Amino acid sequence: MPEKNEERTNPDVRATLLMDVIVRAGILFLILYWSFQLIRPLLELVLWTIFLTVALYPFYNWIRIKLGNRPIVSATTLSLATLGVVLGPVAVLVSSLLATLSEVTDLAALGESFIPRPPEFIEDIPFIGSTLFRHWTIATTNLEKVLVHYSEYLVKAGSYAAPIILEASVTALLFLSSIILMGYLFIAGPPLIDPIAKIADRVAPGRGEAYIRDVGRTIVAVAQGVIGVSFVQALVGGVLLLIFDVPAAGLFTVLALIFGIVQIGVGGVFTPIAIWALFTMPWQYSVPLATGLILVTFIDTFLRPVVMARGLATPAIVMLFGLVGGVALHGPIGLFVGPIVLAVTYELVKRWSEESRA
Repeated sequence: MPEKNEERTNPDVRATLLMDVIVRAGILFLILYWSFQLIRPLLELVLWTIFLTVALYPFYNWIRIKLGNRPIVSATTLSLATLGVVLGPVAVLVSSLLATLSEVTDLAALGESFIPRPPEFIEDIPFIGSTLFRHWTIATTNLEKVLVHYSEYLVKAGSYAAPIILEASVTALLFLSSIILMGYLFIAGPPLIDPIAKIADRVAPGRGEAYIRDVGRTIVAVAQGVIGVSFVQALVGGVLLLIFDVPAAGLFTVLALIFGIVQIGVGGVFTPIAIWALFTMPWQYSVPLATGLILVTFIDTFLRPVVMARGLATPAIVMLFGLVGGVALHGPIGLFVGPIVLAVTYELVKRWSEESRA
């Protein structure tokens, strides 16, 4: 034993041991960095697949039990049903756009304007009313002149809009691909939980498995609080639009759902419709419609925190901050990344403060 201690205290031996540690750490870092670079192009797809799988796993488990414990059939059924739910509104949106384009083309062929005349109250709006009323009136009879006059601004707007549309298209494609991969992960995912929990336990001894469970609960809570509440808002608002015969009700409903999910808010769609109704429809129709749309817009103010906080130890305000910050920083995938990161951070800080007091 003394000889062994002498070897450890020998400067040459210590230098050799230090060099071994540095080399091993360098090799490990290189392997991890290389692996990350390989998976980086698919990272968003992997994250979407994991989040969807965790969020919908309770439904998969319920379907699997109902179908007599048949995992492949259950996973395929839920994946196809999810694709139908996602592609259904898209089909409505495309159909509505095609119908609108067809109507515009028919009016243009007949030499008629498809732009309605501006309401008289537009001219009374301070500062911009007269200019807006004049150009709107010209557009009803000579749209080409207005487009030429504002062509420079339209080109700039198009240059800003093109990257946004491209990014949205890529995100939509990744989302659809993740739904397909989700069916595979329903079956292959559970065996992966144990090694992931062990790795987490090495990082946070004694709490790794608890953090994994917190991540799972956070994903489910975000899915229910964001997607679920937005779906309810869009559905109720869409029913109101249909009842009061608002044009392009299907298109506005789909847009409201998208706005709600990406945290712009359904008010970005329903508020302008409510204002339009108050100025163009008889009061016995416009007042109930506008009141209903405004109420629908503010449903999430009290419903979303309640839904997201259910079953979680993380305060609702922390979840909401993570939601908004995640979308602002990472885009749609931030819906899940933001709340998860803040939830885990909150638990780490809470545990550290408790241990410090102890």
